[in-house]
Amino acid sequence: MHVSSFVHLHRTRTPTGVGVHIIEMLRELASRDGVDLQMLVSREQTDGHGNVLPEFSLGELPLVTYPMSRRIAEGCWRYLNWPAVDRYVGKTDVLYSPTEVAISTRSIPQVLTIHDMYLMETDLPWSNTPESRKIAARWEKLTRLMVDRASRIVTVSNFTKRRIVELLGADPDQIHVIGNGVGKAYFEPNLNVVLPVSEPYVLVVGGLTQRKNGDAVFAVAQTLEQMDSQIKIVVAGKSPTEYVNEAKAHPNIELLGYVDDAILPAMMARSVALMFLSRYEGFGMPAVEAMAAGAPVIVSPYASLPEIVGAAGLIMDPTDEHAIATQIVSLARTPGSRDQLIAKGKQWAQRYTWAHCVDRLLAAMH
Repeated sequence: MHVSSFVHLHRTRTPTGVGVHIIEMLRELASRDGVDLQMLVSREQTDGHGNVLPEFSLGELPLVTYPMSRRIAEGCWRYLNWPAVDRYVGKTDVLYSPTEVAISTRSIPQVLTIHDMYLMETDLPWSNTPESRKIAARWEKLTRLMVDRASRIVTVSNFTKRRIVELLGADPDQIHVIGNGVGKAYFEPNLNVVLPVSEPYVLVVGGLTQRKNGDAVFAVAQTLEQMDSQIKIVVAGKSPTEYVNEAKAHPNIELLGYVDDAILPAMMARSVALMFLSRYEGFGMPAVEAMAAGAPVIVSPYASLPEIVGAAGLIMDPTDEHAIATQIVSLARTPGSRDQLIAKGKQWAQRYTWAHCVDRLLAAMH
């Protein structure tokens, strides 16, 4: 099977979430017998000699280019349905994109990915500002075009599939759930690596934002402080200025910013727990990565998270900071209970592999 894949290379620089999905899906797909994979990228993202610029990942994969910048090309595809990419990709049985894009083709079947629908949700704290409504309208137009042009839509959770059907009126038979995977480094963390923090700590991944429920994290931090707990909250990922400033008022919160993939699995494994109280996730990769690494996981009951952690995670109301803080302290004090959760999480995480994801993708392509 000849597969051409449109790639958002800019998301592979310092990959998180969707960027990891792009890299791992394409590498696994390229490794399969019977699959001839090439990337379709903008010429501006190459050195002019057929090589991806060094700041991007996936330089080992073969590629073809289109002459326009990525932004101009995506605008033309979206609003003009032109130019068809058939002229650039040559013999291609399927055009695949691991991210959201509406591509123009003459006759090549498309399999396109929608990771989440949070921009179209109307019941979230940020949903009803004038700016968010403009963004929602653009997202609706893009995702409707994707549904119209694609032979198949693939997505990462049953929750997101359901929301695509409900918000866009899409045919559920057109949408295939392929999931996400966990890298080998999380199943086998290097526990001897030097960490940038001291123990004990609870880990938060993804920064402090409104979507990640930063205010709930602040409330838990304050409660832990009131309980005279020595457990601090360590935050990996970028946080906007207003949350950085608020964090300064909490001496038991430590902001690390971006944490390298070589360290993050060990940080998860050596934490008391991962605390992931997000208001909305299409999947929630940090939760399964932490379970694979050997950390108990505390998640909110919102969106995809109950589906993703199943019975192996602790699903807690993020507005009950006292209950969450009490649970954290209990995990630190009762290693037997913590070990039971770790064992359940490791077993549950085994279902999340990139090989399984590509198996499901190939089934959708046929």
